[in-house]
Amino acid sequence: MDVCWVPCGCNSKVCNTLFSWFIFLGCWWHGHPCYLTRGQEINERRQKPMKELYEETMATTQYLRDQGYTVVEIHECEWRRQKKNNPAIGQFLEDNIHRTLDQKRTLPKKDILAAIKNGTLFGVVECDIHVPEHLKDHFSEMCPIFKNTQISRDDIGEYMKGFAEEQNLMPGPRRSLIGSFFGERILLATPLLNWYLDHGLEVTEIYQVVEYTPDPCFQAFGEQVSNARCEGDAQARIQVFFWGCQLTKKVWTRGGCR
Repeated sequence: MDVCWVPCGCNSKVCNTLFSWFIFLGCWWHGHPCYLTRGQEINERRQKPMKELYEETMATTQYLRDQGYTVVEIHECEWRRQKKNNPAIGQFLEDNIHRTLDQKRTLPKKDILAAIKNGTLFGVVECDIHVPEHLKDHFSEMCPIFKNTQISRDDIGEYMKGFAEEQNLMPGPRRSLIGSFFGERILLATPLLNWYLDHGLEVTEIYQVVEYTPDPCFQAFGEQVSNARCEGDAQARIQVFFWGCQLTKKVWTRGGCR
């Protein structure tokens, strides 16, 4: 689900409330019954029936509308149809969208890494990455790769292992955020991956790349929250507005949207 949330002051028939949601729905990801998902009953990646995914998606949309938001959504199949049948859409994309992967379905690993290093590729990369042996002493005080994974007493140093045994801590494996010398199938933003490459870390495998157009899409919202806080500090009567902005920010950041 690709979401664009905007405060809107226009009077158009589409955007007729203070806040609007513009949502693109991938048919396979959301179980949409169309030609793209014909014959598929289970989404193996999400481990749910396609029908259940579609019902969840519709429930989410209805929830947003029940809260008073305008929701404008389009499914992948309809977007493909419009691109095929409407020359104006194709021309707009050709004139305005120029990204490294637009015309290529696959790229060799060396080309992907080169594009990340020279700044022409922005997005996220699923890859295997590690600190080479000769750099482990350099990073010994703080391992550079942070990941959320299962660890047990056997995975920690001797001193902390002894402390855990004495205090009866970590009696069984648990999931924790840790620093590590390696990451397997880890999803990394390209600016962070570029930092890793600049500091000598090695990528041994790339599984997939998702490219985005770099744009401060939440700049207006961030400025609204910041300005509301400043005004709330100066004028107690508008503190309620600031609290509302903070609540909206928490709902957005915890909503699982991307």
